[in-house]
Amino acid sequence: HGVREYMSLFLLDTVRASLGSTAQNGVVCWLIGIKGKNQTHIVSINHISNNHHNHIDQDLWDVTNSLPAGVEVVGVVAKDKHVNSDSAWKSIKSISAGKHWVVYLQSSSDFRVVDNLEEVVAVQECSAADLEAQLVSFSLRVASKFSICASPQNFSESVKKAVQERCDTLSSGLLYCPQSRALSTDCTTFEFANGTQIVPEASKGKGKGKKQLQPTEVETERQQTNIRVQLVTPSVPTDTECSSPLLSVTAVDVPEARLYETILTTQVCGIATTEDSMSTLSSRMIEKTVTQLSEMGKFWSSDAQLHPQVVMFRIPTSFVPISVVYSINPSIDKTVVLMEDREAYLKPVRAQLHHRHQLPLTRPFFRLINRISDQNSALVSRLKNVHVGLAPSGVKGGRIHGVEGEYEYYHYMQDKFDDKGWGCAYRSLQTLISWFRLQHYTSVNVPSHREIQKTLVRLGVKQPDFIGSKQWIGATELSEIMGELMGVQSKVHYVPNGALLVNEAREIAHHFDTHGTPIMMGGGKLAYTLLAIDWNEKTGDVRFLILDPHFTGFDDLKTIQDKGWCGWKSGDLFDKNSFYNLCMPQRPLFY
Repeated sequence: HGVREYMSLFLLDTVRASLGSTAQNGVVCWLIGIKGKNQTHIVSINHISNNHHNHIDQDLWDVTNSLPAGVEVVGVVAKDKHVNSDSAWKSIKSISAGKHWVVYLQSSSDFRVVDNLEEVVAVQECSAADLEAQLVSFSLRVASKFSICASPQNFSESVKKAVQERCDTLSSGLLYCPQSRALSTDCTTFEFANGTQIVPEASKGKGKGKKQLQPTEVETERQQTNIRVQLVTPSVPTDTECSSPLLSVTAVDVPEARLYETILTTQVCGIATTEDSMSTLSSRMIEKTVTQLSEMGKFWSSDAQLHPQVVMFRIPTSFVPISVVYSINPSIDKTVVLMEDREAYLKPVRAQLHHRHQLPLTRPFFRLINRISDQNSALVSRLKNVHVGLAPSGVKGGRIHGVEGEYEYYHYMQDKFDDKGWGCAYRSLQTLISWFRLQHYTSVNVPSHREIQKTLVRLGVKQPDFIGSKQWIGATELSEIMGELMGVQSKVHYVPNGALLVNEAREIAHHFDTHGTPIMMGGGKLAYTLLAIDWNEKTGDVRFLILDPHFTGFDDLKTIQDKGWCGWKSGDLFDKNSFYNLCMPQRPLFY
C-alpha cells in the first residue's frame, strides 16, 4: 500500500514487447526508469551480465554508471514468483530496501512489489513523445588536468590519491547559472563553484540560510582549480575535443620518479523533470561526474599508458543515452590511433554491451564512430531523407519496402563542380556512401569525382587517362569502389531491359527487407538511386521511389519534391531498349 501511495507507474510503450522476451529462470533484467515526485516511468531494460549474475552489486554498479543523471534502476524482471529461490534475489531485496522497487513477472505479465510479490502494481503505458514533453536534458563536461610525480612502483597509489582529491573538490561544489536560477531549456551555460556553499535559488529571495551569489567570488574559486566545466542543453555543441596530448611523461630530478601529466574528461548526461529544482540537478550531475572520474582513475592507475575516455551512445533499445568508459592503450600498436584499430581493440567490450542491451551482433551500435559527438559534428550541410513527406504512390493494397536509416542527396552541380551530363552515377555512389557513413559503418569521407577516378585507376579497373575525364561509370565500378573504400560487398543484378524491371519487384523487396541500403540503377545513359518500391504482390502493381541525381538546382526540398526529382515513378521511366544493372550494397554484419 505504501508503494501505491508513493508512485504512479508508467511504462514506455516501446518497452512492453521486450519484457517477456527472455525465457531464463530467476532474475534476468534490470528495469531502468525516471522517477518524478509522484510517478515513475520505466523507459528501458538491461540484461544482467552472465559474468556478474552471482555478483549483483557489481552489475548494478556497472549499469548505474552507464545511465544519465536522473535515470536509475527501479526494479527487475523475473521469470515467476518462485524467484525467491534465485541466488541473486536476496541481494536484490537488500539493495532495494527503501527504494520502492518493482518486479515484472514474465509468467503473469504484471508488475509486483519487490518486498511483497503478492501485491500487484497498476501500470499505465505512455509514448516517448508524452514523456519527452515532461523532461529537460543536459550535458556536463568536466576536463581535469593531472600532474603526478611518481615512480613506477607507487604510480597506482599516487593516481588513486590524486583522483580522490579531485573528486572531493568536485563534491564540495554546486552548479549555478549566472542568467537564471530556474531549471529551464533557456538556461544553456552553467559554471562550477567549489569550496563555497551556494544555494542556486538564492537570487530569488533572501531566505534563512541562503547565501547571495557573488560572481567575482566564484570566478576566483574557478581560477584556483584545474577543472573546466560546462553544462549545456542539446542546442549547444558538446563535441569539442581537448587539444592537449593524451599523456606526457617527463623525467624529474627525483631518482626513479617521473612526471605524468594527462587530462581526464568526464561527460555526463542529465535528465530532469520540469518539477526538479536546480539544486536537485546540481547534486545529481556532480555525483555522476565524481563516479565517472573515479571509474576513469581505476583504468589509469592500473596502467600509466591507458587513456580512459567517456563516450556516449544512442541505441534503439534505450530511451536515454548510454555512457561507456573506453580505455585505449597506444603502446599496443603504433597504428592503434587509427579508428579501425581502436574498434578492433574494443571488440570484447562491445560484445558485452550488445548482450546487456539486447542488441544483435550484426549492427554497429557501440563503435567509436557511432558516438554522439560524431553525430553532432559539423559537416557540409546537405539535404537528408528527401523522400520523407511525399504523397502516397497510388498503388492500392501495396506494401512499401525501402531504405532504412538516413542518406544524403547528392546531385549534379553540387560543391561548385560541373558534372552535368556525365556524373549521375558518381552522385549516386556518393549517396550510397553517405548512407554507410550516417549508419556509422564507416568513417571514410564521401569521395569526390577525382578521388573515385583515382581509386579505379589504382585498382586497375581504368587506365591512367581516366583521371580528370568525363567518362561515365556504372554499377560494376560502384561495386569496386565500395569494396575498396569500405570493405562493403555489393550484388550487381542484371536486367535485360527496362521494361522487365517491374518483374524484379520481389528481388528488390527482398534486398530492402534484408539489407535496407539504397540501390544504384544504371541503364542506357542514365543512373538513378532507388530508395524504395511500393508493391502489391497479388496484382503485380509496383511503383519505384526514385532519387534523381540529374537535378541541377539549389537544395530546396519543396522544389525537389514538387518537381519530381524525388518521387514515385512507374516502370515507364526506364529505357525499354537498354539493359540495366542494379548495384545492391550488402549491409555488413559486424559490431
